[in-house]
Amino acid sequence: MKKEFLQTFSFEELQKTDVQEQAEYRKKYLQINDVEEMNSKYENILLLGSTGFLGLYLLNQLLLKSTANITLIVRAESVEQAQSRIYQQYRYYFEKDSYKANFQRIEFLTGDLTKNKFGLSENTYANLTGVIDAIINSAALVKHMGENSEFEAVTIEIIKNLIDFAEKGRKKDIHHMSTIGIIYGTKMNQERTIFTEYDDITEEGLTNQYFLSKEKAERLLFEARKRGIQSNIYRMSGILFDSKTGKYQRNINESTAYIYYRNLYKLGIIPADIRRKMDISCIDKISEAVIKLVLIKGHLNEVYHVINPHGLMIRDILNLVQECEENGEKEWIKQLVFEC
Repeated sequence: MKKEFLQTFSFEELQKTDVQEQAEYRKKYLQINDVEEMNSKYENILLLGSTGFLGLYLLNQLLLKSTANITLIVRAESVEQAQSRIYQQYRYYFEKDSYKANFQRIEFLTGDLTKNKFGLSENTYANLTGVIDAIINSAALVKHMGENSEFEAVTIEIIKNLIDFAEKGRKKDIHHMSTIGIIYGTKMNQERTIFTEYDDITEEGLTNQYFLSKEKAERLLFEARKRGIQSNIYRMSGILFDSKTGKYQRNINESTAYIYYRNLYKLGIIPADIRRKMDISCIDKISEAVIKLVLIKGHLNEVYHVINPHGLMIRDILNLVQECEENGEKEWIKQLVFEC
């Protein structure tokens, strides 16, 4: 068991960042200076995945930062049940009054994103193709383990249906939520030391089904660009709690980042080979950044890496958890680390 354990936590040494390479990358993005935020950029936005952790926070930011009408497709027995699902989630994470103040800007539809035409009626689907001018997609199978068929049936089918919808009726921009994790395991150019938005990716070397499905989804969007479908891709890291309230996603045991930190804390060890800083991407900050990028004038067919540049070492993260325990917050730590 010890031998197997040591092999599990064996890592190759990371290359040191090439200074010249980093300078060239910095020069590229510093040339982007025509950034103008427009809260009225879109009139009608279709938001997919609104019942999820990220999707709900994106909905909140859209209500706060844009003037658009927002359509949600929710898996439910009725429109009333769909409204209730969103409201209950919203009340858990935010002040309920902010939701009620903007309620009239939200249209609720019942459907299934994995089905043809999102499971909507012919008339409803046809009407939607004529009014929507932007699609924000945060819908996907977000767990990191499972059968390949599961990811094909959910993540990939949603992307195919989304592209098909974008090609009909009114011109629509696609804003798709992806993951920085597609770099893990891929056979990249070994001469390069940093992975940027300007680098191409391939599925060669990827073994994780979640990352494979995300990479395939990106390729489908790149292909759609050749047919005139404009899209932006937003790659993120493991999304954590709200920086202001401390609230984590309700299905916390599906968070790989949470499971990772919890198990290290329970084991009381930190693998010596892990020397890099870990990304601390809080849900409220990430969703705010994404919507700012969505609402920028122009700048389509881009890829953005949306992560917190101020990382922390694993030791520091676990020490902060321990400090909470020592400062009388033992019950909270017990619930977070041992009972979930």
